[in-house]
Amino acid sequence: MEFIKLKATLKEEIAPVYVLFGSDNFLINKSIELVTNALGTLDITKFDEKASMSEIMSVTQTISMFGDKRLVIMRGAEDKHLKELKKYLEDPSPDCVLILVLSSEKAPVAKNVQPVDCNPIKGDILLKLIAKQFGDNGKKITPSAASLIAKYCADNYAKIDNEIGKLVNFFSAIDIIDVIHVEEIVSKDEEFQTYELGSAICTRNLEKAQGILARLKSGGVDDYAIFGNLVSMLKRLYYSLATNCPNEKVASALKANPYAIMYARRDNKRLAPRLSEIYKYALNLEYKIKSGQLSIPSAIDLIMMEVGS
Repeated sequence: MEFIKLKATLKEEIAPVYVLFGSDNFLINKSIELVTNALGTLDITKFDEKASMSEIMSVTQTISMFGDKRLVIMRGAEDKHLKELKKYLEDPSPDCVLILVLSSEKAPVAKNVQPVDCNPIKGDILLKLIAKQFGDNGKKITPSAASLIAKYCADNYAKIDNEIGKLVNFFSAIDIIDVIHVEEIVSKDEEFQTYELGSAICTRNLEKAQGILARLKSGGVDDYAIFGNLVSMLKRLYYSLATNCPNEKVASALKANPYAIMYARRDNKRLAPRLSEIYKYALNLEYKIKSGQLSIPSAIDLIMMEVGS
């Protein structure tokens, strides 16, 4: 089951066992919060990977002293724990809800287990979740505004959730959130600012490039991260425009989000000739840094000089 569906299913029925799998800790914590709130229990026991199965089984079989269902949470579970719990999973305790946080990005298969996918949300599913969260707060958001939030936050849902809260509170008197509201309030992720920096460099917009660079530095991003992210971003732009392969295929090869490839192609088609030139220049600077011929601050200065040339 996708994370986005969890809240709705909890209103209908609470499963005896949930297995949360995936790499997004924010979604894992949010899932635990949703199950906890839906269960409404005061009796919560938490375990980590050091706990034995006998310890966990002992607690699941104990009736809650508060008269409600007990919630047992185990973080750091592995596939072997599911095998050890096979007998329990065939006939789980009616007085307990068990949550296992699995150390895997793949869905488990086991009887009476409800898996919840807590891998990073991408694409249309992410936009639907953004719209749903605004709906839960009594507001609507336009599709273009939802896309812009995802873009500014580099699809990081922890950041998106924070920015949604800011928008809801700041524009409490407005029913429909649009692009203009997002542009006014939402903070741009470091990755997106680097994307803008690369675009400014390729279009020779020195004033914009200097402004973005100043914001990154004032935000605590060091020169090493700025230069490394910039080279990675230029690589993504270069290869996105150098091929006609589908977005998903290019994204897989570059280990990027398909939406990032879509934005790169949509916004930078006219930059192809200049992009090739600046990417090769950046690679040459990177080689000089690695060979000890050039410092990173000097490399950034040289790229900025290239913008103004």
